[in-house]
Amino acid sequence: MKNVKGIFSALLLMFALVLNATTIQDFSGEWESVDANEKGLKEVTIKEKDKKTAAVKAYGACQSTSCGWGTKTGDYFYSSGAGHYFISANYRIKGKLNKQIVMRREGNLIIAKVVTSEVGNPKTSVKYHELKRKGETPIQNFSGIWVNKDPKEKALTQMIVKIGSSSRPSVSSTGMCISNTCHWGNENATYFFEPSAGHSFISVNYKLTGGITKQIVMRRKGAIMVAKVVTTYQDGRKTKVRYYDMVKK
Repeated sequence: MKNVKGIFSALLLMFALVLNATTIQDFSGEWESVDANEKGLKEVTIKEKDKKTAAVKAYGACQSTSCGWGTKTGDYFYSSGAGHYFISANYRIKGKLNKQIVMRREGNLIIAKVVTSEVGNPKTSVKYHELKRKGETPIQNFSGIWVNKDPKEKALTQMIVKIGSSSRPSVSSTGMCISNTCHWGNENATYFFEPSAGHSFISVNYKLTGGITKQIVMRRKGAIMVAKVVTTYQDGRKTKVRYYDMVKK
């Protein structure tokens, strides 16, 4: 019985490791604070050096101003107690401040714990920061009712974007069908960040009558939602691609 319990415990541990598996590549890239007014930790750039270390460049608060903390080698490791993979890096700023960053992934974010102390002073301060990929738009910024900026445009008149409890978006769209406007449907969508484009997107697909399919790929551009609509046909007509500017209702 003890052997069975031991095997079961080992399987649970292995399962937990798989669920929380975060490779060092998942940390790589340019990250910035989700709060544009953040002063403590503004930006972090992480470049993988090997399977256990990464170069970590940080920028944020020094003493009375913001400055570059430098580039240090960060250690990549797994903590069984916390159940997460981390990258940790240490900095000495202007010979007066010690800062340690301990980072872990949480969904699309990095949660960064920053421990600060002054040289010769045993007291420390601890602050937590949320970082998103540079250029990434938080999924909540897509939420809402969006209508075509051109009130005369009938091809795409409205999109209703909702974010579910599990951060899974759904999109209900209305626009041109065959000869008139109609409701395309309410479908689950996919939220993703494309590093090469430097933008976050939501993509959704619809199947309409007459063998017509429509895909909307949307991204935020300031106060505008830019919607790329790709229409494909089964009757031999060429695929059509059009762009629309949508504004929040």
